[in-house]
Formats: sequence, C-alpha cells, structure tokens
Amino acid sequence: MPITAHKPRALSRIDVRRRQDRATNSTVLEYTGHALHFHERVYGFGDGVFLVVSHDEMPYPPKLRELSDKLKVPVEALSVARDLKMAAVDALIAEGLVKAPQMLRDFAEPEVFWQPWDARELERRHVVTIARIVELEALAERELRLRAAQMPVDVLTVLPEPLPRQDVGEVPGLTPETAESEIVTEIFSDDRPTVDPALATLAKVQMAITSAREAELAQRFPNGTRRALQKLVRAQYVVRGADAPSVRGSLIEAMQDAENMARGMRKTAGCDVEVTVVDWDGEWPVIVRRYGDGGRTVYRVEDALKRAGLEENAA
Repeated sequence: MPITAHKPRALSRIDVRRRQDRATNSTVLEYTGHALHFHERVYGFGDGVFLVVSHDEMPYPPKLRELSDKLKVPVEALSVARDLKMAAVDALIAEGLVKAPQMLRDFAEPEVFWQPWDARELERRHVVTIARIVELEALAERELRLRAAQMPVDVLTVLPEPLPRQDVGEVPGLTPETAESEIVTEIFSDDRPTVDPALATLAKVQMAITSAREAELAQRFPNGTRRALQKLVRAQYVVRGADAPSVRGSLIEAMQDAENMARGMRKTAGCDVEVTVVDWDGEWPVIVRRYGDGGRTVYRVEDALKRAGLEENAA
C-alpha cells in the first residue's frame, strides 16, 4: 500500500507555552500538546522546546550602541536598559509564536498551521511588542543625550569671569582691604557684561527644584502623574490636564512647550485645563511650573517655597 502523508493539523494556542528557564536565564517556547511527534530538539533542552531566547546575549539596538559610544555614556547605565532588553525578548518570542508552524516543521511532524483568527491575533501582539521597543529606544536615546549634557547650572557658571587680580601696589588708591570689594563692584558695573537673564532665571529655578526636593515639598500633582512617572526615565516632563506625561529634552524646552500649549488651550480645549512642568529625578518629582488658560503662569516652585517658609534655601 502506498504511504499516505499526514494531513496538516491546526495548531492550538493552548498547546504552545512560554516559560522562563532560570538555569540559562532564557525564555523558551515549547509545544506541550500530544499531537506532534518530535524527531529533533534544541541542544540542551528536552523535546517540545523549539525556540530559546537568551536574556544575557540579547544585544542593544545597533544605533543606540553607536550613540552610546559617541556620547561616552554606557547604555547599560540607562534606567530603561533592562526594560529595553526585556522588550526585545518579548518581541522575539512574539515573532516565534507567529512563526511557530514553520519552526515546528523542523522539529516534529505532522505539519501544523494557525487558524486565521489565531494568526491575526498573534500578529497583532507582535506588532505591539515592536512598538514598545521603538518607544523604549526613543526614551533611551533621550536619556543618553540628557546624561551626556547633564551639567547642572551653577550660579558661578552664569556670572562673568572675574577680572584678573592685579598687584595692589600698581593701582593708585586701591588697598588690600578694599581690593576684593572693588573687583566685585567692577564686575557688575555698567561697562561690564551683565548676567544673561534667561540663565539667571534657570539657575534660580534649578536651585528651587533642589530645595523643594530636599524639603520634600508637598505639591498637588495631576491624577495618575506620580504613578506614570515611576515607569519613566529621569527627565523633564509636560503634563496636560490628566494626560500621560510627555518627555522633553531640557527644563527650558519643557517650560516653553508647556506655556505654548496652555496659550492655545483657550481655542482648542474650551475648558479650564492646566499644563504642568515636572522635574523627575527617579525618586522625588517636583512641579516646576503650572500654566493656565492663555499661557498664564499660575504656579511657580519658587513661590511655593516662599509660602512654605523655605525661601532661604532657594535664595
């Protein structure tokens, strides 16, 4: 009698399991049903396992690694580094589920296939995991740039360079007792460069943020913001109403965008919605500014410190 080939069988999702293999720090996909006969296996694993994804060997995206090397900031130090690796593992596992029929063909018989509805659902899950990687990669890139440029503004950096010290004996009328005060006076005289108001304001705001954080200043956050920040990298964020926080590249950018966003709300929102600027250090968030209808500033962290009797710490 002629040998008849086995007809392809529909694969059931309940027969394919994802599990962690702690001994190898890997995530595996394995077939747990009874309809297939396995004639091959993955080295070091039992029958049924047809995909192994190692967490330790999972590389970071090449573009992110290149940027890390260029900026001299290790990608492993990023707050999203672990999440990024896990997202990549999830994406490979999701892709493995989509391609499970083709992959199982190399390990077992008879051939299997996904029902159309199962295939569409698994494809959808795969697309979602890819979107998560794109999101985390963007956050990682922003954090790399922030860390590379993270040089806190100090008051000394925004002041003009002091005049070179001169021998007191060569300057008529200048004594050792008055030398320092004369130099300071000349630095701030009309014919000397003055402090950039924008930089001076930024320095005051950053000092106020530090004081508010050290004092754990009580502030009213939009609903859900504190919880959302716990999942995000250290950066400055803009929060419109109760929307999810959106990251910005700097404090100045966050304040400008928030003010512009609030300025346009009168035409677009038609209701009393505020836009909040938050500085997040990974431990204690601080509300820096809050803008109301038409871009009007309705809250400043400096003013909040004064009301709380902490203005001397921010001076």
